[in-house]
Amino acid sequence: MQSQLAIEEALSSTRWVFEFIDQRKTPESVIAALCANISHIPDSSWEERLEFGGVFVNGERVYSDRALVAPVRLEYFEPKYDFRKAEDYFPKFDPSWILYDDNSLLAVFKPAGLPTIANKDQRRFHLKGYLETHFGHRVHLPSRLDSATGGLLLASKHPDFHGRLQRLFERHLIEKYYLAGVGGIPGWSELKVQSRIGRDRNHPVLRKTVESGGLDSETDFRRISCVPERKLSLLLAQPKTGRTHQIRVHCASLGFPIRGDRFYGGEQNNLGLQLLSFATAFVHPLSGKRLILTLPERLFPPWISDYSFPLILPGFHADIGVKPEL
Repeated sequence: MQSQLAIEEALSSTRWVFEFIDQRKTPESVIAALCANISHIPDSSWEERLEFGGVFVNGERVYSDRALVAPVRLEYFEPKYDFRKAEDYFPKFDPSWILYDDNSLLAVFKPAGLPTIANKDQRRFHLKGYLETHFGHRVHLPSRLDSATGGLLLASKHPDFHGRLQRLFERHLIEKYYLAGVGGIPGWSELKVQSRIGRDRNHPVLRKTVESGGLDSETDFRRISCVPERKLSLLLAQPKTGRTHQIRVHCASLGFPIRGDRFYGGEQNNLGLQLLSFATAFVHPLSGKRLILTLPERLFPPWISDYSFPLILPGFHADIGVKPEL
């Protein structure tokens, strides 16, 4: 497990928390409180920072100054990047990310480094917002990927389809397949991991396997490639449940943390977290036909070249190999 300092360094923002109990000692407004308590930030920047989206009052994001009424909890997630140049920090939208579109269902690519939805330190740069701007209406994302994880995601374009897609996920009728690059060579070719996953007291972001409490989790693993001279392996992971950081926690619990995982002890590199949402399969709620979607090779991350990756994965349905395009 990583140290507290290493975890904080891996986050995209620094969290400031202030609690005011007595109204007589409570600053009159959000900006007054932030100016008084965070001295290294210029007072003149707070209106912009509020609009950018990193300030919360009692857990609710606020975008403009307002009065504070005790008892009150004020949080600010200070970006570690220049928020005025945030467009240089996050991937820019590319219409070629849209891999499948039948007017009800979307399959889209999310690059590593882009949040799926607005994260704590900002509200402007995320896949959901990009898609809604592109299509001119709301979309629904029933499942998310961590910011550090890239790959395939499903979304609903039409309000009448939102509930149908959501129910597929809730009933575990969506098959999801991930590729994970790990350090070490497992002695098994296939393995089912069943455990309970709960919060880690060391940090609110972290999860861990627990003996009691937590939530049931299950992941099927298959070793599909290894590089003996470098002691590396490429795993195919199929999560049967959708717990926070599930694949990352399970890999770490097996003693094979995902490379680049700064939360769970993975080998550090300059290629980022080596976890990719690679494929999905399910019965389309409208057509009744089984739909198999895989990420096109053009969108594979650079780290995949560290491994010998078969074009057709053993044991898969014949048409779930890497396709030039969908």
